[in-house]
Amino acid sequence: MDKPPVALGATVVLEGVVVGVTKFQDRRDTYLVQFKRKGRSFEDWFFLEDLDVFTEQDGTGI
Repeated sequence: MDKPPVALGATVVLEGVVVGVTKFQDRRDTYLVQFKRKGRSFEDWFFLEDLDVFTEQDGTGI
């Protein structure tokens, strides 16, 4: 089997915008992040500790 181009455990960056926020069951904030992949928009929920926030602004998404 060929070695994959990205090693398991490698740190990767996914860029997107926060389009929603809500409280999770344990009362922590969760953030809905919208991002693009191959020209299509996707959304997924993340905790703050999963995100590196580069800018803070009000926006309309991707």
